[in-house]
Amino acid sequence: MLSKFKTWFLALSVGGKVGVIAAVSIVGIAAASTGTQPAPTCTASVAYSTETQSIAFTNKNVDDGALAQGSTKVTTPGVNGEKQLKHQITTYTPRGCKVDTDVIVSETTTKQPLEQVTAVGTYVAPPTTTQSPTTTTTTPSTTPSIGCYPLTNGRNCYEPGEYCRNSDHGTNGVAGNGENITCTYNNGWRWEPY
Repeated sequence: MLSKFKTWFLALSVGGKVGVIAAVSIVGIAAASTGTQPAPTCTASVAYSTETQSIAFTNKNVDDGALAQGSTKVTTPGVNGEKQLKHQITTYTPRGCKVDTDVIVSETTTKQPLEQVTAVGTYVAPPTTTQSPTTTTTTPSTTPSIGCYPLTNGRNCYEPGEYCRNSDHGTNGVAGNGENITCTYNNGWRWEPY
């Protein structure tokens, strides 16, 4: 193979030989220059940032014998707390020479959360006795039906849409028709179905 190349090279004109030699030199220089370049220097830049996060409050239920069984009332509203996180952010130049990092270096609670306390009713009304059939009258009764609670100041059942007392805000109950109701703010504090 080398002898064929030698024969071919000798047959070239002087200009052709100069072109082949120049081409071989350029390819050699290019090959030599690609393998000897130094790697770029990786430079780190460090910055700090602060982030505020919420701390959720916890819930605590407390039995309350003054509230009817099945009803609840928030006695202490819960309040979320706050904490601050300090981040150390490291970026590298040129891009991609190393992986950028974001590390939390400190965490400080700035406001403790306040636990929410909810009263859970445990009161069960004693059963009522029935009258004997011989003494039963057919006159309408103003006594509320069994199972409604809480009662109005006049000892009657509440109905949906009626205003509720300040002491009943956030309380659940049962209307005279047996429907579950809650004292909630709806253009004023009212008993509403739920």
